[in-house]
Amino acid sequence: MSTISKEFEVLHTAVESILNTELITTCRNRENVNARMIFAKILLDKGYTTTAIGEYLGKSHCTIVHYKQRFDGYIMSDRRLRDSYENAKAVYYGNFDPVYGMSNSELKQEVFSLRKKVTELENKVQNVREKYVWRENFYAIQELLYQKCPQGQEERVERALNTYLNGLYY
Repeated sequence: MSTISKEFEVLHTAVESILNTELITTCRNRENVNARMIFAKILLDKGYTTTAIGEYLGKSHCTIVHYKQRFDGYIMSDRRLRDSYENAKAVYYGNFDPVYGMSNSELKQEVFSLRKKVTELENKVQNVREKYVWRENFYAIQELLYQKCPQGQEERVERALNTYLNGLYY
């Protein structure tokens, strides 16, 4: 199988799955035509010829030229076509986000789930801050340790400080 065939097959599968329709058919329903236009547009943008695309789709190169001339005008007014085109492009180029394929109820569920995770993470951050943030009167000591402690010698300095502090009498 040639590189061209592999690329065409990958895009073929992506377009069919996103539009839930057949790409190579003689049917002239809107979804089928949209699928062919999206397929042609993506491949034309990659530099493939109208003849090669037409042969793959079983159409004349003139049909592909027609798609090319009309596509930009169509996506300006047809949001569904534009969204399908963006999704197919994302799948083809390997950066598809599954959010694009979610229904409204699935998106709402995802938002609620993410809100819950954000709340949990905010609580964890607050706990870490409370546990590890130095009191204001220790900022100078913390800065001194940061400046004077050689990197990689933290444990040795900790032991030395612990020994010294154990010997202090208040």
